[in-house]
Amino acid sequence: MTDVVSLRLGRDLRQSPEYGKFMETIGWKVIKFQSSKFKVQLFTKKVGPLKLAKMRRPGPQTDWSQVLQLAARERALVLQIDPEVDDPEKFKRLGWVKNKSQILGTKTLLVDLRPSPEEILAGFKQETRYKLRKFKDTNIKLQINNFENFYEILKEGYKDLDVWCPPREQYNNLYKSFGEKCICLTINDLSGCLVIMNQGVAEYYYAASKKAGKENNLPYLVVWEAMKEAKKRGVKVWDFNGLYDERYPDKRWKGFSFFKSRFGGVELQFAGTYTKWGWSVRTNN
Repeated sequence: MTDVVSLRLGRDLRQSPEYGKFMETIGWKVIKFQSSKFKVQLFTKKVGPLKLAKMRRPGPQTDWSQVLQLAARERALVLQIDPEVDDPEKFKRLGWVKNKSQILGTKTLLVDLRPSPEEILAGFKQETRYKLRKFKDTNIKLQINNFENFYEILKEGYKDLDVWCPPREQYNNLYKSFGEKCICLTINDLSGCLVIMNQGVAEYYYAASKKAGKENNLPYLVVWEAMKEAKKRGVKVWDFNGLYDERYPDKRWKGFSFFKSRFGGVELQFAGTYTKWGWSVRTNN
């Protein structure tokens, strides 16, 4: 395991108190408990006649039997988990089945932000450094934490890509739940990103660009400026939050995965989503 991977594991934003606060705003009950050395949280919600439970990326030493007991106590009929580290035999023994389609990205790309900016930049692909150099003598309008402006970029960019965009209220609840741990950057009102920081890790949570922004390579500058801003705030690891995974091929992931790969870094592969159905959730394991 590389050093940067060890700094990432056990620090997923979906297990942070702030994310729990956000989940409550969209109708989920949050159950917090201690599992091994990690504080983790399970989310439950009633959808029609069914009680659902899910756990997103808890630490690698999570006690899964304990998770099952909590889900049973909540009378959940469906329990879905996204472990950071896979243990197929153990999950099979406990009654979980791996999903064919995935909820979260099953692979990601990590960039070490501990070196100097010059050293980080040297780790980018040559064409990426070239594109960034071209901005040196360009008049750039960089804004930090203009969340409303970024939402307009997000809405237009996602519409062009024909992908789901979070409703404004949900988007607002997300960044407000994280407070100072959430930052967004926009450049020239054309490109931007929203980044969430948790325990020294910055996750590239949302990113979008209008057509003119893409034509001028602004997404490259957005990422670089966001990395530098995160580094100033004490972040050690940049997480691109999703990368094309050959295990679950989806061509829609290839374009932005190629873009992310232009910044170098180390790949990290997650376990994928497992589901346990029906009354088996209540089985005593």
